[in-house]
Amino acid sequence: MKKSMYIAIIISGLLFLTGCFDSEPQSILKITLNSFNLENIKMESVTDSENIFRSYLNKYSLIEVNYVRFGDAIKLEFKGDSPDFLFITDSIIDANGKYLYDELSDMKIIYNEESKGKYFWEVDKHFASLRIPEVDADSRIYRGIKIDAFFGEKKITYVLVIQTDSHDN
Repeated sequence: MKKSMYIAIIISGLLFLTGCFDSEPQSILKITLNSFNLENIKMESVTDSENIFRSYLNKYSLIEVNYVRFGDAIKLEFKGDSPDFLFITDSIIDANGKYLYDELSDMKIIYNEESKGKYFWEVDKHFASLRIPEVDADSRIYRGIKIDAFFGEKKITYVLVIQTDSHDN
């Protein structure tokens, strides 16, 4: 009886320790534009990078995609655990979430750290908008923002879609 009780305690302890060392970071990402919340999706798994923005557009309609002016600041705030490192990319996509050009031409976003867990960057025109024949100089474009947050060895990916002018008007 004592032996089985000790085994149960040891197994429970191992399960507890395994859970502690391999747990997901406890963090919620809030994204704002001029104090207005921007909807984002935490991706459970990223297996199909070509269609990563389709999940967002399946959840939110194109009418709900926010228009962002050049020079506006998008702010990220991680509540709970703060990431050790961020890698943010900006892609031009169509209304279905597909890349309008080679995925390797993504624009890396250079962000600023306001304080621990708080980051921001100013939206500017996308360099590839000048090279895409489908994009009019006077039109608006959809831009898929992918945020990879690294917590030690764990990576969590968030996505959002915004709309901007294609060029300076």
